[in-house]
Amino acid sequence: MLYMTGLYQQLEGNKMALRFVDSFDLYDTASLDKKYTLTYGATISTGGRTGNRLVIGADANAIKTLDAQSTWIVGFAYKWSGDGWSSMCQLSDVSSAQIALRVNADGSISVCRGIAQSGTVIGTSSLAISENIWHYIEWKSTINNSTGTSEVRIDNISVLSLTAQDTQSTANATANSIKFGADYSKAADYDDLVICDGAGGSFDDFVGDVTIKACMPDADSATVDWTPSTGSDHYALVDEVPPSATDYVSSGTADQIDEYSFANTGYTSATVKAVVVSVVASKSDAGVRTMAIMAHSGATDSAGDEISPSTSALYYQRMLTTDPNTSAAWSLSAAETAEFGVKVVS
Repeated sequence: MLYMTGLYQQLEGNKMALRFVDSFDLYDTASLDKKYTLTYGATISTGGRTGNRLVIGADANAIKTLDAQSTWIVGFAYKWSGDGWSSMCQLSDVSSAQIALRVNADGSISVCRGIAQSGTVIGTSSLAISENIWHYIEWKSTINNSTGTSEVRIDNISVLSLTAQDTQSTANATANSIKFGADYSKAADYDDLVICDGAGGSFDDFVGDVTIKACMPDADSATVDWTPSTGSDHYALVDEVPPSATDYVSSGTADQIDEYSFANTGYTSATVKAVVVSVVASKSDAGVRTMAIMAHSGATDSAGDEISPSTSALYYQRMLTTDPNTSAAWSLSAAETAEFGVKVVS
């Protein structure tokens, strides 16, 4: 049996080889371990740039593990307390740091081979960020021991560009996890997080300053095959913030689909280049169960890649960088009228 306890879509302003996004708006601190691989001392709080924020306190961190790539592009809104230097972001090969990004006591930003605290500084920006003000930070790095590159942008302005560098600290010229904060860090806030890899063809460069708008289900579609835990409104069981462990829809029957409409963004005009559908799901017992995240746009039903949920509730995302009904960029109206949900594959 598959259980789904929450589902939402996030509209993102730009896209590349999109791997992970987070608005931090639709869950709480207790749910961090459902979305991140490992966290220590990190919390979700109000007061973000566009809603909630990820708070990385002193010596705290949050780690997202994906797969091994030579190039990663990470973008996030960032507000720094100004209380000394702090580790902003680190690309790691398993648990060993390859390269790190840190803000210094004067607000300048340095790229370090190895960890932010004691690694080798290979470049420092001439421009600085201000304390207690939101800035959008973007960092693109390629791991290599002789031809590595690293570029930093602050609010869409390139402030540091390094080429022909040694950006590799381990035997592998790849990183597979991204850490926010680290030991010996000072307090800082994060919002509107976007992670991309470098394998996106024409979409493998900087994202630009983006806002991620989170939207929740607001009505059932014509297709609601799964079984509600209570009542008859399926969408009402997957729209809690944070997701509830007691309200859910479930199914153990192949090809059953549950889809919902979503609340509008509130925008009158916007450029939408990606819709990211997030699901909190689990299975009831051992054995093989698979599901897919669905999108219904216009006359087109589109299933994402097969997902094999754990017996623990975790977040899963599907990146829709084009409208499946047109195979072209999303319009705002198409994104707002599309329906999204889940399907039992096996």
